[in-house]
Amino acid sequence: MVSPANVIGALRGFAIGLGVLLGSSSGNFAWAEDIPPASAEPLTAIELYVLYRDKTWNWDSGAVHFFDNGRRFLAWVSGDKGDSFGEGKFTLTDSGRLCLRGEWTDATGAEESVSCFLHKKDRGTIYQKREDEGEWYIFRHAPVQADDEINRLVGGDSVSDRVAGIKSKLGG
Repeated sequence: MVSPANVIGALRGFAIGLGVLLGSSSGNFAWAEDIPPASAEPLTAIELYVLYRDKTWNWDSGAVHFFDNGRRFLAWVSGDKGDSFGEGKFTLTDSGRLCLRGEWTDATGAEESVSCFLHKKDRGTIYQKREDEGEWYIFRHAPVQADDEINRLVGGDSVSDRVAGIKSKLGG
C-alpha cells in the first residue's frame, strides 16, 4: 500500500528543490537558511486557515485539496504501485500545526493515517516541516520566490474529479 506518511513526507524533498516525491530517502538534510531562527514564531490557527482554506496543494505526482466546508481534505497520489487517494479531516492549532487525519486507499485496501506539519514564521518567511521526521525548509520566502513551495498552493479544486476516477477504478 502507498503509505500516506511516505506521500506527505515526500513533500519536503521537492520543496527544498530536489524534486523528489513518494518514498525517496534523498533530501534528508536542511540548508542553513532553511532552519528557522530562534526568533521564529508558530503560525496561528487563523493564519494556517487563511493559507490553506479552499486551496489545492499540487505535487509532482498528486495533490491535496483543503475544503473550507467541514475542514475536509481530499488527496490523490500516483506512484510505483498505482493510484491511491486519501480523505478525511484537517485540523489547525495555534502552535503552527496542520494535521491530516483520514483514510488512504489503494488497490490493496484502506488504512488510517495521521500526518502533521509544523509551520513557523519570521519576518515574512514561512518555514515548514513534517512533524515526526521532517527537516525544516522555507515554504515561502519574503518576498516570494518563483520556486517557493507556496506557489504550488493554488485556489480551486483540481482533486475531486481525479479522486472520483481513482475510486471508480478501484471499485469504490
